Amino acid sequence: MSTPSVQSAQEFIAAKSDAWKTDRDVLITGTDGEKGLKFERESFAFLPASDNPQKVFSLERIRRGKEEHVRVGYWIVSRHGAMSGRWCWGRFAPMMSEEDFGRLAGMAL
Repeated sequence: MSTPSVQSAQEFIAAKSDAWKTDRDVLITGTDGEKGLKFERESFAFLPASDNPQKVFSLERIRRGKEEHVRVGYWIVSRHGAMSGRWCWGRFAPMMSEEDFGRLAGMAL
């Protein structure tokens, strides 16, 4: 039984970009624990991490009514449990090199 190969960062970015072009809804848990705050994704960009081929940063411009925000996050290939070998949303603050930060900050949304 062979283990399926992990999508490359470029394959992941292409697939996620296609999905996000059609699905503009973003559900976020609020800082006060309120579940399901619905935002609309207006634009986005992805950047593969320069120091880890299994990490991709995301930058999103999201809106909820008149509130407009920029959300920075990351996706990483999991090494644990049922998600092992699959791309998943990073649960912690994104850590990136200064070079990657400059490149990400310079992406036009």
